[in-house]
Amino acid sequence: MTIRNPIKKLHSVLLYFLLLTSSFVFAQEAPGISEKSCLWKVQSETNVIYLLGSIHYLKAENYPLPQAIENAFEDVRILVFEMNLDSASTPKSQSFIMQKASYGNDMTLEKSLKAETYTLAGEKANEIGLPIATLNGFKPWFFSLSLIAVKLQSLGYNPNHGIDKYFFNKAKETEKQILAFETLEYQINLFDELSDDFQELIVLQTLNELDVIETEIDQLVESWKKGDVKGMEATVLKSLGEFPEIQERFINKRNKNWLPQIIEYLQAKEKTMIIVGAGHLVGKEGLVNLLQDKGYQVDQL
Repeated sequence: MTIRNPIKKLHSVLLYFLLLTSSFVFAQEAPGISEKSCLWKVQSETNVIYLLGSIHYLKAENYPLPQAIENAFEDVRILVFEMNLDSASTPKSQSFIMQKASYGNDMTLEKSLKAETYTLAGEKANEIGLPIATLNGFKPWFFSLSLIAVKLQSLGYNPNHGIDKYFFNKAKETEKQILAFETLEYQINLFDELSDDFQELIVLQTLNELDVIETEIDQLVESWKKGDVKGMEATVLKSLGEFPEIQERFINKRNKNWLPQIIEYLQAKEKTMIIVGAGHLVGKEGLVNLLQDKGYQVDQL
C-alpha cells in the first residue's frame, strides 16, 4: 500500500481501532437525558432485531445504561457478538495470541521499526510505566494495542465495563443464547496480516496521540451517548478516507460478511440483539444503511 503523510489525521484511525477491538470507548451523562441512543430497531415482516453499537472500554460510573437499551435486552432471547468473549481467555487462545504477536525468529520490535520510531516508542512507553524492553519481542501491532490498553486503564477505562462485556455477562446470567460472527483467530489475523509499512504507521499514530487520547475519546463518547450519528461519522470515519485500504479491511468487508447473517435473523422468529463496535453501524457502508438499502425498516431508539 502507499503510505501517505504518516502524521496526518492519524487520530481517527486510532479511534476506530479502539472501537473495533473486542478483546482489548466510553460513556455517559444521566440515563434518559439523550433523546436517542446508539441502538436501532430493525423490523421485517416476521421479526424484530436490535443493533447496538458497542463501546469496548468504559468506567463503572457509566452505568446504568439508558432504559431503551436495557429494554431491548429484555425483549430478546438471542445475543450476537463480534466474537465469543470467553474464547479469549482459554489457554489455547492465549497461546495463539502470543504466537501471532511474537516474533518467532531473531527479529525484534527494535529491528522492525525505524530508529527514530523505536527511540520515541521507548520514551512514550516509559512515560506510562511500560518499559519497552518487556515488549521488544512483540510485533508493532501488538505493541501499539498494549500501549493503548495501558493508557486507557490509566485514565480509568476498563474493558470489563465495556458494553459488549456487560451484555455478554448478563446474557450468561440470564441463560440467553450467545452467538458470534467471528472467531478470536480471525480478529487477531486482521491485525497480524497488516503490512510492515502500515504496522509502523500504527506505532507512529499511537505515539503521537497518547498525550491527547483523553480529549479524542471524550469527543467520541459524547457522540455515542447521545446517539449522534453524524458526530460518530465525523470522528471515526471521516479521516479514514485517507486510508481506504483500512476502511475496507476493518469495516466494509466485515459488514458485508455479517449482512447475510443479520438478514437470516430477521427472517427467523426469535428476537435477537446484535452487539458490534459502533463504527460498524454508521456511514454509507454501515449496517444501518445497508439494511435500509435492503428495504428493512430501521428506527433509532
